[in-house]
Amino acid sequence: MQPNQPENPNQPDPASQAEQNSANADRAAASTPVNSEQISEHPQPEEPSNAAIGSNTSSTSTFKQTQQPERRKIGAWRMWAPIGCQSLLILSVLIAPLQAHLNGKTVVLRTQPIDPYDLLRGYSQTLSYDISNLDNLQELPGWETLPKTQFNAPNRPQRPESGTSFYLVLKSPDRGSSDNQAPNPWTPVRIASTEPQTLASNEVMLKGKIEWSAARYGLERYYMPESRRDEINNAVNLANRNQTGAVEIKVRQDGYAVPVKLWVGQEDFEF
Repeated sequence: MQPNQPENPNQPDPASQAEQNSANADRAAASTPVNSEQISEHPQPEEPSNAAIGSNTSSTSTFKQTQQPERRKIGAWRMWAPIGCQSLLILSVLIAPLQAHLNGKTVVLRTQPIDPYDLLRGYSQTLSYDISNLDNLQELPGWETLPKTQFNAPNRPQRPESGTSFYLVLKSPDRGSSDNQAPNPWTPVRIASTEPQTLASNEVMLKGKIEWSAARYGLERYYMPESRRDEINNAVNLANRNQTGAVEIKVRQDGYAVPVKLWVGQEDFEF
């Protein structure tokens, strides 16, 4: 057996050798110059300049300014649109009577006797005409064209359904009225369920609607100021409560009509 060899005092310790190698590597890295091309391959983000910040702020402000008027414009349209629709509706209601007054043909209708006590119940007067009576209309040519309501009772006369529209053709009187007298009324000559295509020069059509047991033409109710109401009431009493009156109307070509004047005896009252 060989004796143990003594350790070499000049051989370095492995742990201290590793620490020395690491320190040498750090010194070498610190002393090595940095290549500028390597730095340029990985550029760092630049800080925004003051000019760029000001430009972004200005564009944001401009965007807000351009958006605000548009929003105000949309809000204004939302407010004015309903007002405009209501104005058009009011104009359409006013234009129809105005057109009838300006361009309509003058027609006279005979009324049923006027009850003066109706005038004391308010500022309106309800009138009925000879052409409001369905018994008078059923004698006219064309009555059979109107749709009728079927009843189970055999003896009950058939009537047109409520809500049925029709056109009544009226003919002017052969002679005019005398002075200080109500004008002679026009005479109904035929009735039709559809608008007549041809009319004589002395004829006019009046549009009506069946409402239960009577015919209505939109000429049944008139509104009077209080002073005129009393005046008409006195005229009815002086004339005769059983005396018929007359109403002068203006009729458009499509059958729409408006009242113009009421005759009671020898006196006339404009609406």
